[in-house]
Amino acid sequence: MTYFRTKEKISVVTNYTYDDGKEEIQNDLFSREPFVVLFNIPCTEFKNVALVGVHIAPEDAFEEMKHLQKVRDSVSRKLRTSNIILMGDMNADCNFFRESKWQEVPMRMSSNYLWPICDDTDTTVKSTHCAYDRFIVGGRTLRKAYIPGYAKAYRFDDAFSLSQEEALKVSDHYPVEISFKEDCAARRTEGGNIIG
Repeated sequence: MTYFRTKEKISVVTNYTYDDGKEEIQNDLFSREPFVVLFNIPCTEFKNVALVGVHIAPEDAFEEMKHLQKVRDSVSRKLRTSNIILMGDMNADCNFFRESKWQEVPMRMSSNYLWPICDDTDTTVKSTHCAYDRFIVGGRTLRKAYIPGYAKAYRFDDAFSLSQEEALKVSDHYPVEISFKEDCAARRTEGGNIIG
């Protein structure tokens, strides 16, 4: 998981790895623990946002997706913010996740969250067509600042005229990005991107 930011506009407040249980006794919720970073972004209405990077295990995609609400609630309590974006490779499509299972994922069924990456977005470099990489945007102020229509997978292979073999040396997934409104009159722009 990589977070790109402009140091002049965005600063890191704190970061930590979400504690999901004891691996030794196999009662942890995730095969890879979520990584949390709280950013301060002064030129936005929401000011602070917590990004939670996840890499859901393909073989446990359904169970781990259901546990994301626990992560979100814990992050909200610990960092005292509702402006939270869960993001990353959720393996929530194709062979790993049946579409009929979405109704059993509380965050997907709640109007308190936006899922900007559409189910038909291909986030994979290979010939598969799967929307594995996602954003889950929560928090009223953050949802209000989201700019609809800008969520996408960045097809770097097309942008740089790479063959599939060359692209796979970079990654087997495309980065995904979303945009939010800025709120500083002196530096007003179309929006600031978050890329995951």
